Amino acid sequence: MFQYIPFYQFVKSIKSIILLLGLMIFSMTHSTKSCFSSNQSAECRKNTDYSTTLMTSTQKKHRIEIYTKEMCSYCIRAKNLLKLKNVDFEEINLDTQPEKAAEMISRAQKRTVPQIFIDNIHIGGCDDLYELESNGKLNSILS
Repeated sequence: MFQYIPFYQFVKSIKSIILLLGLMIFSMTHSTKSCFSSNQSAECRKNTDYSTTLMTSTQKKHRIEIYTKEMCSYCIRAKNLLKLKNVDFEEINLDTQPEKAAEMISRAQKRTVPQIFIDNIHIGGCDDLYELESNGKLNSILS
């Protein structure tokens, strides 16, 4: 009826659940600017151009690479933003491809994940990607 699992697997499962819950809460509280929340004015909704956030099929395809690790909340947030932008990206998972870590370090000059490259130009990490988004620069890079 019950299956016994080793303690370390149990702890790993609990860590995963806590990480995902924390990520969900963080994403909800730190989402990009939206005029649809109850405390935003009608003027904000009227003056916001949401068409710039949508990718069209006429836009140029970019080669986007993101070095990640599986249990990294910043990696998950960065990938979610890229998915929201409806762009294709190549994920290089350092947990399954540890030999790629040296390549990432030589390209980015950093050891932390995620590291994001668009057309072989180093963008930085998750915070850098979200900063570009909040400044309105990410759409111009991707267009």
